[in-house]
Amino acid sequence: MQAILDANAIAQVGLRRYLHVLQGRSRELYPVWDKVLDILYKAEQKLFAQEGRTEEHDKWEKLSPRYAAWKKRHYPGKGILTLTRGLRESMTYPFDIHHVEKRPRRLTWGSHHLVSGGHDLGGIHAEGRDNMLPREPIRITQHNVDNIADTVVDYMLDIDLSQPRQAWEIE
Repeated sequence: MQAILDANAIAQVGLRRYLHVLQGRSRELYPVWDKVLDILYKAEQKLFAQEGRTEEHDKWEKLSPRYAAWKKRHYPGKGILTLTRGLRESMTYPFDIHHVEKRPRRLTWGSHHLVSGGHDLGGIHAEGRDNMLPREPIRITQHNVDNIADTVVDYMLDIDLSQPRQAWEIE
């Protein structure tokens, strides 16, 4: 008696099972959101330290000469978007006031630093005003997107997220 195993048939069964597992993991991304938030917080820390400069963006627009002089007198040494540290800290540290909404397949994150009138300070700066040029307190670069995508892929492939990045590089 002989048994013949067809490698292609076995591979197809294995691939179907593997794809089924990947599909299931892609429907529930909750376990990966904290890792993604770490990437965003680190990106924001770098963004504020460099006053908006990234590998894809120039620095945030300079302050008007009048406001720059006032800020230098009243808040010496404070950079752009860091008058009281509230906005910066809400965007760079997980324990401060920020907005996070985790859903199975979507993560919403941003500032939640409210000022008079109930307006979000991050939104005010992103949009600008008549007397203030817009300055985006969130700038997601391609490098950030790649890191986030790699992290999500690692999760979907069931790679240990507590270890440094491990996903295979496919050329």
